[in-house]
Amino acid sequence: MPSNDQQLPTNNARRTFIKKSIAGASLITGGAALNMGCSSDDSGSTVSEGLITVNDADLFHARVGSGTPILVMHGGLGLDHSYFRPGLDSWGSFAELIYYDHHGNGRSAVPDDYSALTFESLASDADALRAALGMDKIVLMGHSYGGFLAMEYALRYQENLSGLILASTLPNVGYPPAIPESASAASLAALDSLFREPFADDDVWKATWNQALPLYWPTIDNYPELSADIDARTTYRSAAWNRGFEMLATYNVSGRLGEINVPTLILSGRNDFIAVQEAQTDMDAELPNSELVFFENSGHFPFITEPDLYQQTVSDWVAAL
Repeated sequence: MPSNDQQLPTNNARRTFIKKSIAGASLITGGAALNMGCSSDDSGSTVSEGLITVNDADLFHARVGSGTPILVMHGGLGLDHSYFRPGLDSWGSFAELIYYDHHGNGRSAVPDDYSALTFESLASDADALRAALGMDKIVLMGHSYGGFLAMEYALRYQENLSGLILASTLPNVGYPPAIPESASAASLAALDSLFREPFADDDVWKATWNQALPLYWPTIDNYPELSADIDARTTYRSAAWNRGFEMLATYNVSGRLGEINVPTLILSGRNDFIAVQEAQTDMDAELPNSELVFFENSGHFPFITEPDLYQQTVSDWVAAL
């Protein structure tokens, strides 16, 4: 199977790709359990969390609820699974949610050399995590950059999938972003910074991401407590963002999606400026067994802004698998 792995681009190649990204496209994402703990979330679902060793790296993961297993891949890279919670925890009424932080992200192990992270290695980690948790087939959900990884996983390991959820993602980085006219100068400047040069430290990456976030989450001002809570719980890894962006230099699964035969649910906010509508319809047209749903009042995070409809959509789809 072809791979998205590649050598690190030169500085000049990186600058060329960054310039292209801002102008026309881009996004923006067997083992043994260790230090396991249990608690209870607000809905009463049991939560277990801790480190589990897969592919010689400790990955942080958390399990919520019971039912159909759904492995959740976060975006970024450089973020972690925190932004899914507590919202997706309510899915525990119909599914077992398995959140985790990719290798080098969040509370998972930091590699000695981030260049060792590739689409192939991160997909392999996810499959090793599935096996280590004793699960046969899973539903895999990838949001944003996590959708890139979910498609890579499906192209390599679809025999282990009962379903695939592609949330607010893209098949390649060739789609021009739909920058809203209302975008603030500060957010646009931060977006430019995200794709200009590597970040030297986590604090600058954190500050820049949060300044650009209103582009991804247009109604963020309506959620001051939640957004502050997510920020406080997130472990920011600038090196992971830098490596994730390098990996995008040759990312493109268009033309390969016809190989994915598992039932696939494509979920997108109608006002998502980065995972644009054309990308969603292109994925839907190429995938042989897909369903596309737009959320009319959302940007990049419809599971936050339209949570009840989002949950019902996923619950009905999972029930029909």
